[in-house]
Amino acid sequence: MSLSDHPATSESGISASLRYRLILKAQKVRERLGSGDLGIANPFPVKPKGMHWRRYERLRERHDQALRESIRF
Repeated sequence: MSLSDHPATSESGISASLRYRLILKAQKVRERLGSGDLGIANPFPVKPKGMHWRRYERLRERHDQALRESIRF
């Protein structure tokens, strides 16, 4: 069995791994915002009291970008 035949290095394996990491990245943003429910199908959490709007918007953009990229793969 060559390296390219190995399931972990196949194209679909790499895509699945990348998709999983991107979804985890989006979930980490939700966790940072104090969301009790990390599922990406749920509404985005509201801004926590005391957090600057600029920081909240940056986190939201990071979350949205990770989800857009995960759908692409």
